[in-house]
Amino acid sequence: MVAVPRHPRASGELRAEAGRAGQALTEATGGQDGAWLWDDRLGVLRGYYGVADVVFVGGSLRPYGGHNPLEPAACGAALLMGPHHASQRDAVRELEAAGALCVAGSETEVAAALERLLGDADARASAGRAALGIIEQRRGAARRTVARLVELGLWATS
Repeated sequence: MVAVPRHPRASGELRAEAGRAGQALTEATGGQDGAWLWDDRLGVLRGYYGVADVVFVGGSLRPYGGHNPLEPAACGAALLMGPHHASQRDAVRELEAAGALCVAGSETEVAAALERLLGDADARASAGRAALGIIEQRRGAARRTVARLVELGLWATS
């Protein structure tokens, strides 16, 4: 398990929360049994997404708006989020409908979803393929936007 806080300013608060929950943390890659690898460096998240089988998308267990699930989806990971994802509503809806994302509303639901995904390689692979499928459908947004702006006469073509 790797914890990668998205915002450095939240790192101390999240470390304290993990400590209150009794969760051991380590910054060494060898780690210790049961400890989560903690990495709060900027710019490393995509690398972790690229090797992850399952990604829990943070900022979604409390009303913070949720982080972007399309980033780990583009890496082919099976996805899990909490119920607070207002800032990512459309992407969540698409990923969930495709079977790429599980939205869990409680600690019990998060645990059950993790147990299912971590215990079923076929389910993980299927969710990862579905995530990549959604990403492929969404590719080309900038090209489509420019084309539409040209149609409306709002983009210079020469």
